[in-house]
Amino acid sequence: MVETAKPSNKNPATTSVNRGFMASGREFSVTYQPIVHPDSKGSTSNECLFPLTENYGLDNGPLDLSYHVAYPKPSTTGSVTPNTPPNFSPEDSTLTLTHTWDEVGTIVFKSDATYLNMKLDRDAQRIGRFYPSYFAISESTWTAPDNQNDVTYLSQNFDDTKIMVGAYAFDSVVPVKNYHLFDESLKAKFVLRKTGSAINNPMNLETELGGWGAESTYSYWRLSDKNASVSRQQTVSGSTITSQENGPFNLEMITDPQSTKTDFGLRISGHDPVSFDEDETVLEQAFPYQPKLKYGRMALGSSGGPSGSHLNVPLRVEYWNGSHFVKNTDDDRSQLSSLDDYVCRQTVWDEGAESNSKLSGASQLPMPHVEKGEFTGLQVLADSGNHTLREQVRFWLRMDDVNENGHRSPQTRLDDVVCGGYGLAQPWLQYNWRNEGDEDPSTVATFGIYRGHDKIIFRGEPGLTGL
Repeated sequence: MVETAKPSNKNPATTSVNRGFMASGREFSVTYQPIVHPDSKGSTSNECLFPLTENYGLDNGPLDLSYHVAYPKPSTTGSVTPNTPPNFSPEDSTLTLTHTWDEVGTIVFKSDATYLNMKLDRDAQRIGRFYPSYFAISESTWTAPDNQNDVTYLSQNFDDTKIMVGAYAFDSVVPVKNYHLFDESLKAKFVLRKTGSAINNPMNLETELGGWGAESTYSYWRLSDKNASVSRQQTVSGSTITSQENGPFNLEMITDPQSTKTDFGLRISGHDPVSFDEDETVLEQAFPYQPKLKYGRMALGSSGGPSGSHLNVPLRVEYWNGSHFVKNTDDDRSQLSSLDDYVCRQTVWDEGAESNSKLSGASQLPMPHVEKGEFTGLQVLADSGNHTLREQVRFWLRMDDVNENGHRSPQTRLDDVVCGGYGLAQPWLQYNWRNEGDEDPSTVATFGIYRGHDKIIFRGEPGLTGL
């Protein structure tokens, strides 16, 4: 019993962690010999060396074959070709047949026959271990958070990630059924590919969570990861993270002509020969479906007006389209809150009086969110007790995940900034606004910058910022 294409590869008949025999679905050759009864074997104990009964071939003696799987158990027998073996031929006292088997494991060939109305003794031989001819990623699903039109922000977790890899016999597009029953040490393993990625944004995927199992009776490696993400390109210095906008990735070229394709994928390793092709040469494969990704930020406009007024604060969520930031009209999800617990406040300058000016318009529960990338209800309310007070105040909407140790928005480290103790856990909407590192979105409100009649809409004064 040898591999037909590699006659030097002889059947080891193993079911253990020793080497496997050959790839499932490829041809192997078995020679059948009509031998004498053991009582007439002579001195040898190797039945392959027993004397042959030469007349069996001259009589076109029959051959009956049956099969069962010795490893793994329980298992699926699959199909062996040829289905019906031919008889022996007068031209040769032995019969060599070329077989294929479309499953994996170790199979037992049982040969017998009825000759001259007599049942011949049955012989059984193990052949194997057969292993998959190749593997292929059959599914890669990246479920984006709700209300984002199937697009996920860089550094935002996918709602769920599902990866499936099938094990296949040679020249087959249907997975085998026995492979997931192999001993764990014999099964192929997968990690994220480390080379060949088209971008420098790292993918965070816990491949250790994956494992082999049955899916509709077929053998698949399956992974479900609810914490997977693709990170921004960023540098870290202490508690400061500074990201660099790039992308978008894998969007429709009609709407986003500067979108870039990614090639995230898996790398395979194993005890037996393993690969993503039938020639045992390809060790990496890209996911067939790549995630849709955008670099995002939340942007607040600044405003100014008379003392004692209410100032509207423009707010929109944007993404980098490859050359500049544009409004993300796909976003109906990103949240905001004007509650003091979710806001940081800094007095830039004032006239020396205490002030209770504050953000307003987004204090309801559940927390409001943008619609088509915008929110129009955010305001800054002037000090409620002094309608002539002139001041300039900066407010930040906290995007930090305050439960995560490590990164903090830079303003939280300033002594003159007072922050609430909660964040919206949307750090993917922070941006390096002031070259201090990725920071929460902020607005500057200036009260008392106008003089004269209130109908004068605007007149700039020196020493006032950002209008």
